[in-house]
Amino acid sequence: MPNLREVPDQAATPGNRGPANRWAALLVLCVSLLIVTLDNTILNVALPTLVRELDASTTRLQWIVDAYALVFTGLMLVPAAADWRCWCASPCGSGPAPIPC
Repeated sequence: MPNLREVPDQAATPGNRGPANRWAALLVLCVSLLIVTLDNTILNVALPTLVRELDASTTRLQWIVDAYALVFTGLMLVPAAADWRCWCASPCGSGPAPIPC
């Protein structure tokens, strides 16, 4: 039976930087969530104006909020996918400020 302390050394791959990648990924996810939440808060502040100017019902307001959040979150996936395609195979790494090779 293998010693549990030996497992991480055996599981390490040459390109894996370990916990640093996990913290960077967590930071990116937290910032993305902050941006979406802040943007939805701004939209919720504007809801009374939408009711007054567009005579929107409660159902339409719910559609506006849901569609806005869905589109905004979906648009954040486009740069993420582009970053993945451009920097994933690069030996210089990726992260908040990747260096092109």
